[in-house]
Amino acid sequence: MLVDTSLLRRARLENVERLARSLNVSLPRRARDGVYHSQLVSQVASKIRREAILEELKRMGRLGS
Repeated sequence: MLVDTSLLRRARLENVERLARSLNVSLPRRARDGVYHSQLVSQVASKIRREAILEELKRMGRLGS
């Protein structure tokens, strides 16, 4: 799954935080500034990529059996 981090960066901070909570991503412990937003976007994008990779590996494992 391709994740467009530039779109996540343009999203409102509140929406990225809500998405992070729904994905069980821990929020960075910083003041809410540009660096915080950037770190949060990176964590959310990484989580989405990681889950997509795991799903693909599970799917491939089922096909090989």
